[in-house]
Amino acid sequence: MKKISLIALLAIAAPAVFAQSQDASPTVKVPGYSIVMPDRTVGKAGAGFDTYRGAYDLSNGQVLALTERGSTMYAQLDDGERHELAATGYGKFVAKDLSLKITLERKMDGDFGGEMLIAKSSSVAGQPTEYVRIALR
Repeated sequence: MKKISLIALLAIAAPAVFAQSQDASPTVKVPGYSIVMPDRTVGKAGAGFDTYRGAYDLSNGQVLALTERGSTMYAQLDDGERHELAATGYGKFVAKDLSLKITLERKMDGDFGGEMLIAKSSSVAGQPTEYVRIALR
C-alpha cells in the first residue's frame, strides 16, 4: 500500500516539478521561510562588513551592492531603494525593514558566494508574504 501511495503522490507532483524545471527563472520561491530580526545583532566588525562590502552579481541578473555611510550598512539591488542592514553574524545581514536577508561566505578559492532571501509582499490583502531565494555568484 505504501508503494501505491508513493507512486500516486509522485504522479501528481511530477507535472509541477517538470513545470518548475522548464521555468528559466534562476530564483526559487521558498515556502516556510521568513525574515526576522534576531534579539541580538553584532557590529560591522563582528560581521566582517569590510570584507563583504562591494557589488555582487546575482543569479537572476541583478546586482547587489553593500555599502556604508558612517557606521550604517546598506544593501541596494540595482538602482533600487537602499535598505539599512543589521548584522546578525559573520557575513550575515538582515534589512531593518525585514525585506532582505543576506548570507555571504568566502569560498576556498578566495571568491565570494552566498544567498539572499527577498520578501515579496502579496498584492492580495491577508495573503502571506512570499519569499524568493537568489544565489550570489
